[in-house]
Amino acid sequence: MCGFLLDLPGLEADSHLVNIDQTDSLMGDTALTVASANGRTEIIKLLLKRGVSIHTPNQLQMSPLICAVRRGHWEIVDILLFNHASLEETDRHGRTPLMLAAGEGHLAVLEVLLSKGRK
Repeated sequence: MCGFLLDLPGLEADSHLVNIDQTDSLMGDTALTVASANGRTEIIKLLLKRGVSIHTPNQLQMSPLICAVRRGHWEIVDILLFNHASLEETDRHGRTPLMLAAGEGHLAVLEVLLSKGRK
């Protein structure tokens, strides 16, 4: 359904009909932050293909990467990092993705973050 809606005529990336980075008025999430928090891999891939901003936070100032890390979705974390999400971003309390993963006990996420942080 999401693919169908994004494929409608007139919804090209430069169209003003749809803002895929907009926050909703109910919970303050963007399409990418809510998909990241809920582990919706295919939706995330589709949104990234359509040019969604990987850096747009929700109204709680949590980026898609922070949302995925907090919920322990290591596959989503990997996809977002591959698409240039920053390991250095922080939540509104100054916590990095590494701090959040360690604090929440998400070992798989911690391993992904540590492997991406190596040069």
